[in-house]
Amino acid sequence: MKKMKYFLLLTMVSLLAVGCSKFSLHRVDVYQGNYIEAQRLENLKPGMSKADVQLLLGTPLVRDVYDPSTWYYTFYHSNSEGDIKQLQRLRLHFDQNGKYLYYDGDITPEQYSAVDADAVQEG
Repeated sequence: MKKMKYFLLLTMVSLLAVGCSKFSLHRVDVYQGNYIEAQRLENLKPGMSKADVQLLLGTPLVRDVYDPSTWYYTFYHSNSEGDIKQLQRLRLHFDQNGKYLYYDGDITPEQYSAVDADAVQEG
């Protein structure tokens, strides 16, 4: 009877250890930030107000305290082990009157079309 208790205890501890290890079957993808679709980016027009841009793209991840004319949109997709699958960074620039000027970042409109096509094929 005593051996059976030790066997059960050892089995439960082993299962818990395997459940928390890298060999787990449960994998979670982590999505953080703002994913901006190509259509939304193409709809950005110079001269738009900050309110219009926010309606179109959503709330920026960061509004620079020292430079209110710059907004940052970041999207980060990784797996549960921390391996980065996708990273997008966009920086939007506004003039002194709060009107949209241009954006720059890691991804261009041509690359957006390719990324969106891949997402449709995977989904």
